[in-house]
Amino acid sequence: AEFLIHLWKQPEFLNHFNRLQSDWSNPTELRSKLKKENETPVKLTRSCHWIIESPDKGPEGILSLVDISDVHSRAEVLIGVSADASFKTATGAMLLCFQFFFHTMRYEKLMSFIYPDNVHSIKSTLALGFRQEAMLRSHLVNPANNQRHDLIQTGILRTEAFNPRNQRLAKKLLT
Repeated sequence: AEFLIHLWKQPEFLNHFNRLQSDWSNPTELRSKLKKENETPVKLTRSCHWIIESPDKGPEGILSLVDISDVHSRAEVLIGVSADASFKTATGAMLLCFQFFFHTMRYEKLMSFIYPDNVHSIKSTLALGFRQEAMLRSHLVNPANNQRHDLIQTGILRTEAFNPRNQRLAKKLLT
C-alpha cells in the first residue's frame, strides 16, 4: 500500500498511468481495498495486479490486467514504473506478462490504452509489437478538471507477442 501511494503521489506517474485513478492516499483504506480484492476471485474482479520488483532496487512499478474477459479471451494491460526505475524494468515486466497472459492463461489478445502525450509509452508499446488500432477522440473526462482526453488504443495478438525481437529481448533481460 505504501509503495502504491508513493507512486500515485508522483504527478508524472499518474499523468501517464491513469489520470482517472481514485484517491487512495489513506494507507489503511488502500490496504483494506487490496485485501478485499485479493480475496475475491479474478472471475469476479476481472482484474489482477502485480508490483514490479527489481532484485537490487525493490519495488519499481505496477502491472495490472483489467477488464479480463474469458468470453473474448482478452484483457487490457496497464503498466507504470517509478521515475527512478531502470529503463529495462517495464520492458522486462511486459515480456513476463506476455508469458503469463498468452501461455499460462492462454488468452488471445492484450490491449493497451495510451494518452497521446505519453510518447515514450507509445514508442515502447509499438516496439514490443503492439499495433495501433484506434485513436479514441475526446474519449475520457477527467472529473478533477472536466478536461476531455484522447486515447490511443493498441493491441497485440498471441501470434505476434513472441516475435524474434521480443525473444531476443527476453533472453537478454530475463536470463
